[in-house]
Amino acid sequence: MTDSIETEVIPRYRPPLDSMKRVRQELAKVYRQAKNSEIPLADATRYTYILQALARMLATETLEARIAALEAESGQIHLQGERNEEFIGSD
Repeated sequence: MTDSIETEVIPRYRPPLDSMKRVRQELAKVYRQAKNSEIPLADATRYTYILQALARMLATETLEARIAALEAESGQIHLQGERNEEFIGSD
């Protein structure tokens, strides 16, 4: 007869990696775990590679949003300039 030991699994809070700050924090955590031999170096290398890919995607996403905002602002300014020229030229 074997005794069954029931263990309660407590879900850990894992914040979403949706900002450069959070990705940096996770990367620092992986570094500390590897340095303290809590995780194998090979795993730390894989996790670092994935986190770097996430960081690049977040940076690209941020740049795309900034470019879109500048283009939208530029288009509005350009359209306003054309309207002003039409108004001035109507004398």
